[in-house]
Amino acid sequence: MLSEQILAKNLDSLKRRNSELAQRLASAAPRENCEILPTRSGHVTARIAAANGNTITLHSAYDPAREAKTFVDSRIVGERETHLLMGFGLGYIAEEMLARLGKRHRLIIVEADISLLRTALSMRDLSGLLSSEKIILWAGDDLARMSAFMTGFFDKSYIEDLTVIKHPPSLLLNGAFYTDAEIEVRNAANKRVVDLHTALALGPKCQGNILLNSIQYLTHPGIGAMLNAFSGKPAIVVAAGPSLDKNVHLLAEAQGKTVIVCVGTVLRKLLAAGVRPNVVVTIDPDEKNCKYFEGLGPVDDIVLAADPESCPGIFGDYPGPKLVIGVDTPETRWLDTFAPMKSVLPKGRSVGHTAFYLARYTGADPIILAGLDLCFPGGRAHAEGCNLSWGDELDVRTEPGLVLVEGIDGRMHPARKNFLNFLTIFENEFAQTRARVIDATEGGARKRGAEVMTLRKALDMFCAAPVDAAPLLRAARETPTADLATFAAEVEAACRNIDSVIETCAQAEKIVKRLKNEIEKTGANSPTVKKLTNRLNDCHQELFRFPHLVPIIQRNMLETRLYMERRDVALIPDMPFGKERLLKEAERGKVFFDGTLQSAASLKPAFAQLRDRVRQSAASKK
Repeated sequence: MLSEQILAKNLDSLKRRNSELAQRLASAAPRENCEILPTRSGHVTARIAAANGNTITLHSAYDPAREAKTFVDSRIVGERETHLLMGFGLGYIAEEMLARLGKRHRLIIVEADISLLRTALSMRDLSGLLSSEKIILWAGDDLARMSAFMTGFFDKSYIEDLTVIKHPPSLLLNGAFYTDAEIEVRNAANKRVVDLHTALALGPKCQGNILLNSIQYLTHPGIGAMLNAFSGKPAIVVAAGPSLDKNVHLLAEAQGKTVIVCVGTVLRKLLAAGVRPNVVVTIDPDEKNCKYFEGLGPVDDIVLAADPESCPGIFGDYPGPKLVIGVDTPETRWLDTFAPMKSVLPKGRSVGHTAFYLARYTGADPIILAGLDLCFPGGRAHAEGCNLSWGDELDVRTEPGLVLVEGIDGRMHPARKNFLNFLTIFENEFAQTRARVIDATEGGARKRGAEVMTLRKALDMFCAAPVDAAPLLRAARETPTADLATFAAEVEAACRNIDSVIETCAQAEKIVKRLKNEIEKTGANSPTVKKLTNRLNDCHQELFRFPHLVPIIQRNMLETRLYMERRDVALIPDMPFGKERLLKEAERGKVFFDGTLQSAASLKPAFAQLRDRVRQSAASKK
């Protein structure tokens, strides 16, 4: 009763949303000791021999679909934004839950047994479920990788609450895993909340860096000229993992025969080893990373590829040629009105990701990885000399929250949980990369989708013919046409307009206070309430006079955005008109204007600093 045709249809739907899982399922074997049984309703069920010798039936022998409906009826499904289903079985419960989810709802499914999932997908057409954007599916009993996968999902979502639904037969088969998995999923959701609060502190820094890097952004070319510039030529991406100490001496042989793209952390180490990379990448906003760019000596032949959120001390002071890696933010959308738009790469979670994205952008093939450990083999976090910003190496015996990942040597090595997230991102990107990916790290974590090879062998196989990197240097030395005069005038205007925004928001706060009092006293339909509501709407319209400035201000209104995403707030427009709705709308307005005022006030010094820099730059050219 297993059908390769049904399996192919299901995997085709799945790979559009999760190519890595589709690939794993395609190579998995069907579940052993699984007896497929017809039911009286015409559906199928399955009976499985458990490890303890017992047999477990996954669904009703009479009507699995009706059983699923009854099961879901007894749970709170559809009222919460996010549900977690522990155990997929043959998919009946997941289908029933999906049918009840609203537009904003998500269903996370965790299945411990990938062979069982393959069997289910070979029996039933579940293509509709697998292609739904409401479904987030994990399969496999690797708890660490599952945790990293969930972290990746929650990093893009804000989950206010989580309802857990457990498939009893699945618990009988893999109960210990599901107990631990629930903890990991909840931890991932909670971590996202912590990360969001961290972003409250980091966001203003990144925003301030873009503003301080504005002149650099406008007067240096983007990476557009690098698109497919090295199509079919080898590239080596060099990170700062501890295994780099094993083979850094070989990289000098690759010069002139490949494009070497390194992360900023490892630049000084490479130079000391006689290796001159073609490109060095930096994205980190923190000043501590300036240490890696001190005392470099002449770097006229090394291009800095910098994200505008990078530390201005690196972006501004680097003495060699520069290319700008575009990012899509309100600030850069504003800057792009004064100079040619910069080509954008995906925003890397680490500088290693960005270096890989850049190598892929050039069309390089193969892409060879070096120093990309993504774990701590031997208890070391970095190659020698590359831990200036971390300080002393970590002690894996006392470091909290470490997990174990499988290395290319088959052994388990300690890693931080965020490294698992990095690893998952790399593996997903490898699956979407046409180029051959060679892991020549010679240590560290095993990376699905990358072919393990020594650096010596990789150089011998792929890095024999000359590669001319001169076009890269020529592109980086070009000066784009930028309307700096208009930009200077816009900066002056922004400094004035930000005061207007602050004044408007302060006025709106007073109106909201009066409006709430009037609603309580006179109800929803009184003339005074209508008048105050119109005045509040006028304040909203006043902000629209600044189409570039207001989005910049709102970028750091994270707490305000999270409030607006709350289910009770999002559903206010669906409430019947009346006193309760108007009070909630007034409170929503208060939160909006409070957040806008606070963000504008905190941004005002950054714009003043930018204005001073623009004035100094203009004066120096007279």
